[in-house]
Amino acid sequence: MIPFAQNLRAAGLIAGAMTLFGVSDAFIKYVTIYLPVGQIMALRGLLMAGLFWLLLHRQGHRFDPRLWLHPWNLARGGSEILCAAFYFQALNHLPLGEATTLFFVAPILLTATAALFLGEQVGWQRWAAVVMGFAGVLIVAGPPRSWSIVILLPLAAAACSVVRDILTRRVPHEVPAGAVSLVTAASMSLGGFSTAVLGWPMPSLGHVGLLVLSAVIVGLGYQCYVLAIRTGELSFISPFRYVAVPLAILLGLVVWGEVPGPAKLLGAAIIIGSGLFIFHRERLRSRMAAA
Repeated sequence: MIPFAQNLRAAGLIAGAMTLFGVSDAFIKYVTIYLPVGQIMALRGLLMAGLFWLLLHRQGHRFDPRLWLHPWNLARGGSEILCAAFYFQALNHLPLGEATTLFFVAPILLTATAALFLGEQVGWQRWAAVVMGFAGVLIVAGPPRSWSIVILLPLAAAACSVVRDILTRRVPHEVPAGAVSLVTAASMSLGGFSTAVLGWPMPSLGHVGLLVLSAVIVGLGYQCYVLAIRTGELSFISPFRYVAVPLAILLGLVVWGEVPGPAKLLGAAIIIGSGLFIFHRERLRSRMAAA
């Protein structure tokens, strides 16, 4: 059983990571107007990889290919390529609050995945929360006549993030948190550079500056996130991820004037409520198992 104080620190790290990611998302959404997603992934990933390499060097870590390039760590990096590609495209085509809200269907997807494919016993209450969560997605998506393919982008990113989180738990603890982040950033950069054949425009100094800021901010967020996942109980700290949703709605309102309608807010509330209930039931189940 993880001590409460340790869980609280991990929860603070998760909340801090989500805040940093939210600010970075706003930068990325702005840059997607001028640069293709692949180019953004390549440049920001390269910047982040350089930052993590310097951080690991300052911490006294020496490159250990057997450890740093562990198959689970490489697999995690591969899942991040798809996650970032889908999510950046979602930021380009959807309001910031809507993209973030739909992305946070990930905990609901994780519960369904655990029951259907991993053999985990999921009671009727959590299944009801899963159904309600998907109902919230339908409300956010709007009437069927207004649906478009872009609605699937944040949902696809959420599915990839589920795979990423499962793989994070499998990466050996001997692998430094910075090495996990470094491999993730390098993988994202390589995935982005593979799109260079499609033709890239010359970025302005302002766009490069925003990508540098985004790299620094999200780099700090990655460190907080990985440390939180490794040190706290997932069922305790996961609800604190939802600080990103109201932050994204606020940023979208202030920066782009995106005013969510009542239906969007209702759907967001249902998704958040379903996710929080799932975490609550998971926590109760863990306590009963421990007892």
